[in-house]
Amino acid sequence: MTATEVFWLVLAGVGMGAINNLAGAAGVLGLFALDLASGLTTTVANGSLRLAAIAIGLFGWVGFRTRGIRIPARAWRLAACTGPGALLGVTMALRLPEAIYHAYLLTVMVAVLVQQLRHRTPTAVAAPTRTRAGAFLALSLVGLHMGFVQVGVGLVAILALSRFHSRNLIEINTTKMALVLVAATVSLLEFTRNSAIAWGPAAVLAIAAGGGSYWASRWSVSKGHAAVRTVVVVITVLVIAKTLWQVLRAGA
Repeated sequence: MTATEVFWLVLAGVGMGAINNLAGAAGVLGLFALDLASGLTTTVANGSLRLAAIAIGLFGWVGFRTRGIRIPARAWRLAACTGPGALLGVTMALRLPEAIYHAYLLTVMVAVLVQQLRHRTPTAVAAPTRTRAGAFLALSLVGLHMGFVQVGVGLVAILALSRFHSRNLIEINTTKMALVLVAATVSLLEFTRNSAIAWGPAAVLAIAAGGGSYWASRWSVSKGHAAVRTVVVVITVLVIAKTLWQVLRAGA
């Protein structure tokens, strides 16, 4: 790898790790660097993002631990539900055309934005789980999204966890680390089996993303729910604008 390639991968990785820890949707930064700086195909760039996702989850978890916040046991049970969906999502990523990817991502981002703008002031009390079957279905769909696109995964996880886990974004963000770790690991193994990982660029991006995630996890605890929610809304709007532009350009 050239010094220029490493520079862009590190820059994108730090931004991706920090933003994905706080909200989500920064996977587009990683895709941009892997595409333009490393010259990877869309499929390999998509698959290579999974190593950075694991780093984000792992270093975010460590960052929360340094602030005295642990991932509860229930979070890992919820995370296990993402595994089957992640396998299906990788199959979709390997076989479906890019037009479906863009249309799907735009729909999800609009739904997340509406959810966040209607979000009520949180309390420290966890929201009641509707049903076990409902939680499994919702989190399986989260896993499918993570396996399919690895962009906006944090926002989709927030949407599901706010209904089945908690209304507090700090609590949601800690649980989100477990979901990311499980789904990204399953996805990485499946992409590896299909030879869709560029390990050199993926490793550089992952190391930088881990550092950004560690910093953001500590920052989010000190700033609280309101600051994190602001980041969620801003990033969602930016992703909607970018994705809509890509869809319109493809249809022109």
